[in-house]
Amino acid sequence: MNQRGPIPNATTPRSWPRRPWSAVLVSLLVCAATLCIVHSTLPPFWGVPNLAIKWDALHRDPIPQRALIGSSRIYRQAIPSIIDSVIGQGRTFNAGYAATFPPATYEFLEQLLREERQLPEEILVELSNYMLFEEANLEDHRYWYYLGPREGWGLVRHALFLPNQPRAERLGFAARAARATTCSLLGLGLADHLLAATADTDTLLALGPAGDGGLTLETLLRYRPDDEGQLARRATFRADTLAAQRRAVGLRHLYERPSTGGVSLVHLSRLTALLDKAHSRGVRLRFVLPPLWIDRGEDLLALVHALPDGAVIDLCHPDSFPQFYRPENMFDAGHLNDRGARLFSMELARALHAPGHNPEFAR
Repeated sequence: MNQRGPIPNATTPRSWPRRPWSAVLVSLLVCAATLCIVHSTLPPFWGVPNLAIKWDALHRDPIPQRALIGSSRIYRQAIPSIIDSVIGQGRTFNAGYAATFPPATYEFLEQLLREERQLPEEILVELSNYMLFEEANLEDHRYWYYLGPREGWGLVRHALFLPNQPRAERLGFAARAARATTCSLLGLGLADHLLAATADTDTLLALGPAGDGGLTLETLLRYRPDDEGQLARRATFRADTLAAQRRAVGLRHLYERPSTGGVSLVHLSRLTALLDKAHSRGVRLRFVLPPLWIDRGEDLLALVHALPDGAVIDLCHPDSFPQFYRPENMFDAGHLNDRGARLFSMELARALHAPGHNPEFAR
């Protein structure tokens, strides 16, 4: 019997190796954990060098009795020296900075409350809506550099369950929040920061001429008379001062009409947790609603009504504070000038000094 040799060009069937999905999953988890650890070791507020200057100044002895946290509506409008003169005791530090919105302001506060050191006796945080990411602000790392897994997930949840928004809008905001968090964890803004950190640092801009953190827009222009952005905004307002009246009318209608939507439970839960944490550290925490502008106002006023009595100092209502809506007190449609900032600081100090605005949030 003849034996046949191997068939030319024949191939022996082989089974494909199993894909190491478990190894891939483990690698991804290790990579994600490493990114989170690296992100957590970065210096506080590295993405906004001037805010980091404020953070350091807030920790210098003697610790101020009062600290203010927020966006330009705190930074440009709350004058610590006037607040101190009205109250008559203690020192105030303005830790607000331009374009600093929730949850960045809440992260600033939480890091402060985690400090194992003496804290200000009283902290006031601007009440503002959570930032909703658009394509434009995804391009600048200052808006998302601080986002870790917790903050990022909170932003995604907030966007998904945002009241008064159609489903497609909510999904878009949530997707962009997830992208922003991914960019932060990957450290995509770190190289840009290292290249520009020295140029972006300006102690005068961060702390103001008095070193107390406050810097009104008119004072800024005295030091930087060629600031084209601020000059353009002021010129636009001066060319149409009726914008002040329109702003007052719009806000009045907002206060008068009943809310048709619900409150953001994610945001409300965060604010309530902050009140509890502050109380546990012996700090009186209150939220401040400055005048002139309310972003997504229906959502914000729903929060005002849902928070405990005394937790919010509302200085925005145009009927209660008409002086803030007069053109002679305004720098532009959204900010007060020097005179308006002095009036705002006096009203804020009176609210702080009033017995009815000094609650202890016992939970």
